[in-house]
Amino acid sequence: MRENLSVQTFETELKLIIMHKNPLEIAQKISAQTHLAGYPLNHKDNVFIKDIYFDTPEKSLQQKRFALRIRVQNQQAYVTIKGKTHIQEDGAIRRLEIEKEWSQQSWMEIISLLKAEKILPESVQPLKFNDSHSALSSAGLEPIQERTTDRQIRQVMDRDRKKTLAELAIDKAIYQLHDKEIMHYEIEIESKATTEENILKNCWIDFQAVYPDCLEIWTINKLELGFLLKEWSKLPEFGKIKKEHQLSPNEYQVIKDIYQGRIK
Repeated sequence: MRENLSVQTFETELKLIIMHKNPLEIAQKISAQTHLAGYPLNHKDNVFIKDIYFDTPEKSLQQKRFALRIRVQNQQAYVTIKGKTHIQEDGAIRRLEIEKEWSQQSWMEIISLLKAEKILPESVQPLKFNDSHSALSSAGLEPIQERTTDRQIRQVMDRDRKKTLAELAIDKAIYQLHDKEIMHYEIEIESKATTEENILKNCWIDFQAVYPDCLEIWTINKLELGFLLKEWSKLPEFGKIKKEHQLSPNEYQVIKDIYQGRIK
């Protein structure tokens, strides 16, 4: 979403991972659908996304459960702040998200927000730079993670095709670990509705019916997953995988075990 940074907004979304030996096959089937839970789907252009996350050397953002991201999509840069994740009873995720096209004005507001949260000291000034990376570096922020995503977008419409109820994203995220590319397939359904309160639940019920045992609710965000993959890469089995590797159901279980502290 693209909002004024002075206004706090929240995203509510359901994340699913593809638990299948061939996740690309399932992703292709989902992308070919014309309806979901009885709602028509509008197909949008595919987008290529590059995300870089930043933090202070002391990891101040992570400690306060915030994330700061620069996203480049279709050659346009966006700056995003995300807050602490709240997982609802139905598995949906609600989280503060403030995103806007990169500009000197948005950078000034980001600095103000980070100061208000005691993440940056009052002495930091929003110096003017032509590129976002130099601006963040001048404030003592450094890159902590980078990834790319191939995203297919579908608008979940009301039955009259007049209103967007949700946005469906079919993502192939690629993490670079050592000399290997790790591919993670994820489905995101973000609610855009104010009246259709059960839109996420209805979509999940339909997915379960069409793809039994292939999809699973996933509450680990992509930034956290990147950190977990680094821990996973320390295990002996990581050395045996190919240079281009799709995560398997068994490997997702290992990652969940690392996340829950069962593997150290």
